Amino acid sequence: MLQIRQTASFRKWLMHLEDRTAKARLVRRFERLADGHAGDHRFLGAANDRAIGVHAMNRPSRTQSVRTVPFDSAEYLVDDETQLAYLNAALAEGDAQAMVTALGTVARARGMSQVAKRCGLGRESLYKALSDSGNPAFTTIVGVASALGYAFEMRAAPVKRTG
Repeated sequence: MLQIRQTASFRKWLMHLEDRTAKARLVRRFERLADGHAGDHRFLGAANDRAIGVHAMNRPSRTQSVRTVPFDSAEYLVDDETQLAYLNAALAEGDAQAMVTALGTVARARGMSQVAKRCGLGRESLYKALSDSGNPAFTTIVGVASALGYAFEMRAAPVKRTG
């Protein structure tokens, strides 16, 4: 697992990003990167940097140190809309463990002790169940979702047409 770090200016930018869905997707993308899933990416060279408004003067020199702090997803999930968009982004990935981890991140954002109390579990038990290595029972997942104020809904999946 990689440790994602952030600068103060990036933290400020992401914290003040008004598009909550975009913020949730970015946070989820950083978590996937930390798990080693870089996805589709390519290096933006100097010509592309200029096209998107990144200038060399904004970059630190190789000898200048940049102060960074660890990236914590829960820090950016400050309102209900962003939390819901974040959970839906994790659910859309189709990975059960990603959804469990996302529930844990939202629980941390809201206060793990309070969520644990609402679903009738100990705080440490809930941390363990919702960790990357946790394997909670479905009743635990439903209980945590309920404690957070969410419910699961089944819908028919879109039919995939073959050529």
